[in-house]
Amino acid sequence: MDQFNLFDDYTQTTQDTTPVTPAPTKVAPASTSVDCGASNILVFAHQYQRQMWTAFKHRRDCMMQVGKFAAYKDFGIKPMSDITAVDCIEYRDYLQSTGMKKGTVNRHLSAVSACFRFAVETLQIMTDRPRVPLLKEDKPNTRAFTKEQVRQLIDFFNGNGDEWVADMVQLGCLTGMRQSEITSLCLSIIEWHTDTREIYLPAEVTKTNTGRMVSLAATGAWDVALRLRDTIGREFTHRRFYDRWNDAKHYLGHGDDDWFKFHATRHFAATNMAKAQMNALTVAEQLGHSSTATTKKYYHGDATARANAVSALSI
Repeated sequence: MDQFNLFDDYTQTTQDTTPVTPAPTKVAPASTSVDCGASNILVFAHQYQRQMWTAFKHRRDCMMQVGKFAAYKDFGIKPMSDITAVDCIEYRDYLQSTGMKKGTVNRHLSAVSACFRFAVETLQIMTDRPRVPLLKEDKPNTRAFTKEQVRQLIDFFNGNGDEWVADMVQLGCLTGMRQSEITSLCLSIIEWHTDTREIYLPAEVTKTNTGRMVSLAATGAWDVALRLRDTIGREFTHRRFYDRWNDAKHYLGHGDDDWFKFHATRHFAATNMAKAQMNALTVAEQLGHSSTATTKKYYHGDATARANAVSALSI
């Protein structure tokens, strides 16, 4: 059975961003002090990172973002109590000037803001924190892959001997799993339930810091996941993956299309589950969304779906 024969063609996208490193300067050495009057933000973030960001991936990303803030000018030397809203606005403007997208700028600012918020609201060792308005983000240009684009990607990667990337694309389309979740399949903390053809993703590998069951019942999904469990640990690095992805992107004529990213496989899965009239709560559970409002953003209809919706109408 063709594993894509339940999926209709449609168009969709996703937005992704690439961090830009600020100009490095001197950063104060690490310390164990908890006095924010004397402690710099990097010391503070290092000491309280597990309390502020419990999920590993989120913690890693936020620590990187705080580190870049500390590397800007003298922000890594200043005591936290001396950092002002003006400093944060200057940093925000600097990030924008490098060409960083608004969403990425906001994530950098949010990581910095989390440190001040934790010091003020949780530890109560500061009385106030600098407040910086986030940038108003443009409406994301989101799409999903078409069935034909998915086939082309899989054929391209298989033809180049990168079967593991083809399997990642396939599993993303058949389950809606995030890229980081797929690359975690080799970890021993993933629970495999052969009887129900499901896996349990613990909080450590999910974006929302909440564990969930993911169904691998779609035709071919279980076998693809098993292959990735054996191969992804030795094959995947971010550099290798994105080198191969960019090759495919240009080969298929999408070199200038910002939306043509792996995340579009997740939109592909969500849209097809919705078109199959799956309950929104069930789709949200499969995707790991805490709210169906987020899930709705992943649905992209097409002419056929709209025609089917009104076919029973009459006057």
